[in-house]
Amino acid sequence: MKQELIHQFYKDYQAKMIKFAFALMRSQENAEEAVHNVFRKLWDSDKLAEIKNPYAYLVQCTKYEAYAILAKDKKEMEVNYHFLKSEIEEKDQTEFKDDKVDQLRKAIHTLPPRCKEIMLLKVEDGLTHHEISDYLKVSEKTIENQVSIAIKKIRKFMSKN
Repeated sequence: MKQELIHQFYKDYQAKMIKFAFALMRSQENAEEAVHNVFRKLWDSDKLAEIKNPYAYLVQCTKYEAYAILAKDKKEMEVNYHFLKSEIEEKDQTEFKDDKVDQLRKAIHTLPPRCKEIMLLKVEDGLTHHEISDYLKVSEKTIENQVSIAIKKIRKFMSKN
């Protein structure tokens, strides 16, 4: 009985419901999915015998299912949008950082030779003032003074560029 009734509903209303869903969704694939879901839920339902007006019932079910699919698609699009936006922002930040690093390298290369040598050891090799002073056989105070001078000149260079 249930199977025959659903088969009859499907035969009588399936094409109309797809057209209705397509009008709401503007996607044939989504419209077919919505109608398929409606008939699947109808199959699982125990209220089949209570349906007085099958056409009106199917229109309402199709409308709600179409809206549910559209909402899901919208949410997926928002997630994709936010993902892409964060990827672009990350790329922009990386490019900005790369520009700043290039600018810092140019600034360091404009320094006097001894200052330049100390800053390269500090920035590129990551050495501490103590390690630089041991390596160059000078006092830590000399290293601190040279770094201070270098930082002032680098700031001046970077503010111009």
